[in-house]
Amino acid sequence: MTSQKPIAPSRFFRLTALAAAILALAPNFSFAASPAYEFHHAAKGLKTGTLAGGTPSDSGGQNPGPSTPMPTYTATVSTNSLAFGSLRVGGTKDLGVSLLNTGTDVLTLAVPTVSSGYVITTNCGVTLAPGNSCDSAIQFRPTAVQEYPGTATFGSNAVGSPLQVALTGAGAMATGTLTADTSSDFGIVNTGQSAQRSFTFKNTGTVSAPQTYAQVNKAELSIATNTCGTSAAPVEVAAGATCTVTVKYAPTAQSTLTGASVSVASQATGSPFSVVLTGSAGVVDAASASVTFLLHAEGSLSDASSSRLTMSTTGTASAGTKRSRFGTGALQLDGSTATAVTTVTNGFGFGKGDFTIEAWVYLEDGQPANSTVMDFRASGYFSQSKPTIFSFAGKLQYYTNGGVPASMSANVTSNAWHHVAYSRSAGVGRFFVDGAQAGSNFADGNDYGASSDLILGQVGDVRNYAPGYFKGSIDEVRVTKGVGRYLSNFAVPAAAFPNP
Repeated sequence: MTSQKPIAPSRFFRLTALAAAILALAPNFSFAASPAYEFHHAAKGLKTGTLAGGTPSDSGGQNPGPSTPMPTYTATVSTNSLAFGSLRVGGTKDLGVSLLNTGTDVLTLAVPTVSSGYVITTNCGVTLAPGNSCDSAIQFRPTAVQEYPGTATFGSNAVGSPLQVALTGAGAMATGTLTADTSSDFGIVNTGQSAQRSFTFKNTGTVSAPQTYAQVNKAELSIATNTCGTSAAPVEVAAGATCTVTVKYAPTAQSTLTGASVSVASQATGSPFSVVLTGSAGVVDAASASVTFLLHAEGSLSDASSSRLTMSTTGTASAGTKRSRFGTGALQLDGSTATAVTTVTNGFGFGKGDFTIEAWVYLEDGQPANSTVMDFRASGYFSQSKPTIFSFAGKLQYYTNGGVPASMSANVTSNAWHHVAYSRSAGVGRFFVDGAQAGSNFADGNDYGASSDLILGQVGDVRNYAPGYFKGSIDEVRVTKGVGRYLSNFAVPAAAFPNP
């Protein structure tokens, strides 16, 4: 083998520690491990040469040419995040993302995955050629009212794998309200007639309210018009939108609406949304044309008869809602200063003819010993022949012309409603408490005059008697001139009196 000796750097190529790698590529070369290296060809002796790009050039041999490029494995996704926003619980929403092979060789793909609350479908296979892409659909499926932070993960043999897409979404439920357009009280509706009330449901939430429908819960109620859907054909109410339902009340017998409501059910928080309905049915009154005064005290002390009498009050007297026999209001009296007085009318001028006066009364504890329910002597004296109904020592009594007819009284309990009536027919007077005649018939030949006024809750003749304020409530006051309604025991009214 030829000898190795140091030579001047200007004539020979100086090597670094890469010489060992070069020898592996060019076995016909040898070198001496010294600061300067000489290359010797085993067959041709001492040679000089250069290395370019790691490929040796030999003046006595062949250049093997340029090297093959190394393959690259890279990928990218079309977006780094997907925002689904708020979505109704139970609903679905789809958004897409693409995976692109940006390298120079085929990628090997893993099955993509997503976090809980999301589902992924994809056309990505097990490999992806350079320059190609594949698509995935990510579906948001919230099952509860909460936030759903998550990720979609795309694994492969690419540099930086796995690639991740941030997912955000929130499960939400609609909220709503159901309100009456005017009133939820039908008032008094005669049998064979009907009344309607309309109600509006509003979706106050940020997502839609599907499976929405309206319903009522009583046989005498029905839905007249409706855009809120039915149980057989529910509708979806968009966020912020409304629907309306009109309820019809058509009683077939005298009764009072109890536990009645209209409701709208939906896939919304707080469902079903309900409004309580009130009202009462009155029978067709054959004597309605003879009614000269009728007070329901529903929100005001207005006379519902054709007389349309006005009433003035003193103290705290009002058509209040503290309690009522029917509907929502009654005349509330405090037992100290409260009264209500009508104007003078010939509707109360009974003369010697037939008539009926009646009311529902509620006597509270602490009732004054002598208190007046109704007195037609608001501007007169005790000596006048005028009808009066009052409470005395736990009894309801009828009074006229300065005396109490024999046995015309009945014991009553406090803190309860009682129906009281006096009816004169063909000169015979009868007094009834809760539908039962109190005492015997009374030969009532009194001339009650051509006109009068009516005071409720106080004795009329305050110039000769203590005021006798009534403590409690009075409801459904009715005066009928020319008709003695009750000749024997009867079933008390089960509903408010019908309007004439």
